[in-house]
Amino acid sequence: MRGRDRCQACGGQKDIRAKRCGACHKGAILLTKVCGGCKVKLPINSFSIRTDRGIPRPRSQCKACDVITSKAWEEANPEKHRRHVLKKRARLAGVHEDQLEATVDRYINTRLCPICLKPMYKSRSKAFDHNHLTGQFRGIICSSCNTGLGRFGDDPETLQRALEYLLAQDSEE
Repeated sequence: MRGRDRCQACGGQKDIRAKRCGACHKGAILLTKVCGGCKVKLPINSFSIRTDRGIPRPRSQCKACDVITSKAWEEANPEKHRRHVLKKRARLAGVHEDQLEATVDRYINTRLCPICLKPMYKSRSKAFDHNHLTGQFRGIICSSCNTGLGRFGDDPETLQRALEYLLAQDSEE
């Protein structure tokens, strides 16, 4: 058969210019792959899967090489990495795409918690507060206040009763 050859992955017929047949190229039969980083032939489960136009495909580097590449990029670009992580956290807290940059800037520049008025110096002491029922982003507060709101179920009536309880206890003393 002219213009045909054997697939490297499955041994089936393929175009002479390609390395694999159409089915293997789409990821249907691919069992091994050569890593673009370490150049070692590895089982396909050694690669993370990415989606390209709706088709799941293995990444070009194995998971171990991906970690090394990612760590090197993080060390070379600490500020970009920090902003990337903050954007990811903001998205999870319900911040809309058009407000991401402004919200991340606000997160970086916020120094006092608007609830307890304590300073927030470390990024671990800050939290993206959001409504768990609607997913709506509310603001940036300290992690202690965020945990407190969560423990009260984000319910204003419960918080009001807690306030009344504290005020009643203080007046008895």
